[in-house]
Parts: sequence; C-alpha cells; structure tokens
Amino acid sequence: MKRGIAVASATTAGVIAAGLIAACLSVPSYQGPVLLGYSESGSGATIASADFSLHFAGGAGFHFPDALVIDNVDVMGHASSPCWGQSGTGFAVMPMPPVSGDPETGGPAAMTSQLTAVLRGPAVVQVRLDWTTRFAFTSSPMCSPNPNHMPGGSSTFTVFPEGRIVRHDQLTDTNPNMEQVTASQCTCPDPALVPELFHLSSYWAFARDMFPMQVGLRTPDDPTLFDDLGAIPTAIISNYNTICINNTSSTSQIASTWVVPPGAGPETFGYSALISHDLQKSPTQTLDFSWDVHGALFITHTDCTAAFRRAIEYTQQQAKLVINGTTYTPSALDGMFGGDPGDGSHGIDVPDGRTTLSLPLITPDGPPAPFTSSFAVWLRFPREIDVPVATRAGAVGAWYVPQRIDGRNWIVWFRDPLLQSTETITLGPN
Repeated sequence: MKRGIAVASATTAGVIAAGLIAACLSVPSYQGPVLLGYSESGSGATIASADFSLHFAGGAGFHFPDALVIDNVDVMGHASSPCWGQSGTGFAVMPMPPVSGDPETGGPAAMTSQLTAVLRGPAVVQVRLDWTTRFAFTSSPMCSPNPNHMPGGSSTFTVFPEGRIVRHDQLTDTNPNMEQVTASQCTCPDPALVPELFHLSSYWAFARDMFPMQVGLRTPDDPTLFDDLGAIPTAIISNYNTICINNTSSTSQIASTWVVPPGAGPETFGYSALISHDLQKSPTQTLDFSWDVHGALFITHTDCTAAFRRAIEYTQQQAKLVINGTTYTPSALDGMFGGDPGDGSHGIDVPDGRTTLSLPLITPDGPPAPFTSSFAVWLRFPREIDVPVATRAGAVGAWYVPQRIDGRNWIVWFRDPLLQSTETITLGPN
C-alpha cells in the first residue's frame, strides 16, 4: 500500500496547525496541494488550474463568466450583434438583450449582483451568482408596467481540476401572473427581428474561429456516434443535447451537455463570431422566468469521443460508487458523490473507523461502468478529524487531495478513476 503526496503534506500541515493553535488559539483551515485555485479581483473572480481558467466578470454588472482560457487563449465567444444574441455566458431572453457578464451585449442593468465563493479549493471550487434585473429599452421606457417586477436568479458553477464544470441555473419571477407583457413591448432595436414570443435559455458561447470542427452526439449513450454539424452556418441546429467543438490547432475539445427537462430543448446557434449551445424552454407570449436546469462542460485534450464519454457518464448517471456497502451516484447539480441532491444538503455519513470506496460488484446485467475520469466525494465524519488519509494499491504521486470544509466535513478528490470492481480505496481519520 502506498500513500500519496497529499498525506505527507497533511502531516506537515498538522504540525504547523498544532503550533498555530498553541500560539493563536484558533484552528487554521487545512490546505493540501493546490490543484485548483480561487482568487478575487475587485468584484470579479478567477478559478484556475494548470491547464485552464474560468474568469467571472467584475464591475457593476452581472458576474457571469466572461472568459474561458484554454492553452493560454480565451475561447469564450463575444459578439455585440444581434442585440438579442448570446454572448459570453448567461441567459438569452430573446427578443431582449441577454443577461450576461459580457460588456459587449449592452444588456439590462443589474439591480443586484452578488458573487459568493462557496468552495475555494484546493481541489474543488464552487461559486454562486445571485442577481436581479429590470428590463427597459427604447421601444418601451419600462418593459414591465409594474415597477416591482424584478426577475432574477442564481447560477452555481462547480469546477474540478480535470476540466469539468458543472452548472446549475435557477430563475425566478417576482410577479409572474400580475401582468401580460408581450415580446413586442420589450424587444431591443433590431428591425430584422419580428418579435412575437419570448425565448428564454441558459447558454454557453464559444469563439467560432477557435473551433473549426463541431459535432453533435447522435444517441444519448454511444460516444462514437455523432453527426458533423459542419461550420454551423448562421442558423439554428436543434435536438443535440450534447455537442463537442474541437480546437484542432491546440488539440483541445469542449463537450457541452444539458440535462433536458420536459418542455425544453437544446439548440446550437451559429453567428459570425460565436457558437452557442443553449437549453431553451418552450417559447411564451408573456415573460416567464421560472427555470431550473443543469448541465456541464468537459475540457479534454484527446478527441471528441473521449469528451462525449465523460458527458454521457454525467447525463446518464453512469458513475456509481459503493461506500461502506451502500451505492451512490454523484449529484447532477454539482458533480460530487455526496453533493447537493436538490435541497442544499451535503455529505455522506461515514463511521469513525475505516471507510471503503469501490465500484459495484458484477451483476447479471454485466460489469459496472468504469469511471472515465477523476472524481470527488463529500464525506461527513462523526467527529472532528485532523485530515482523512486514503490508501490504494499501486497508487503513486498526489493521487488524492483532501479539502476541509470544517472539522467533520471533507471533500476528497481522487485523481485516478476506478476501473474494476476488485479495486478498493480505504479512507479514514489520520
């Protein structure tokens, strides 16, 4: 049995912590090897690994991501036209300008906008954006006749070192039934657009010239079956829950996937400057901001088949982990075993002794699906501990990183996937 570098670092941290407790009578947060960092600049923030970074806009506007840097190049799409089009990352509210962190959109003003770091690493970083707005344009001094009408929402982005970004969007409408506002009253100035319906969607936009190859997953469970989307002309391509865009110049790929609820559908938009992958709710004649959806991005440096394999594992809930005899699947809202099930709670209760992690045993239906990548587990111990220590046969290097939430709650990120039901990880207090 071998222990990773993380354990040696944890031991050192424990010695330092003991001295600090004696000197300051306070317990410092445990900090293992930093694989994913979080930093703030003014009202904005950056999440960064050695391979990529995601920047959240600062200033007085919406603090949505406005840059995704891969191989030292920002691959996020930015466009100032059409005025109602997608740009950066956020929500399209066609025929109105989008709610976005991109200053080029000229969208509505943020009445409130708060970016909160929920998790700060060193392995998993999560930020939450809460915001509200009002819509006012030249065609209507106040799009909503009710001045108390203030739609808003929240978006949570959970980021992992292996290039996985899980997104959860929730929107609300403070007065959904108090007024009948039509799209023609709220459109931004664009004579080419005939405003008839509101089209609300969550989206990611990417720089079109960075990704000359785009493909859409043909079936929900086979990563080798996909359709060539061509250069995505200035048009809309529907019905691809998962797409992959391939940056052939830097050998990087991004798979974007949405878990589609009833009454919604995915669409891929092509404009002169960008490609956008949207999850759109059914169009309505009146503005309805009720919306609760989730999806994920997967950054790879192999090919789209590998990227699709990771996306399928997420959308089909294929990953399963047996912890002390009970089988768990990761939360679709934040991507962690023991993550948010939808009510804001976290953690899998474990005993004070050793905890075992493994794949399910082979069943008549066949062997369990192996993990495709790294994974993270949120564990809740019955008492405060110094640091959890893991062992795995043949493991080398910094193969796991503990992340302290508090004395009882820990996230443990594992670098290497489990591939066979005979593999076991044991974990417990130091």
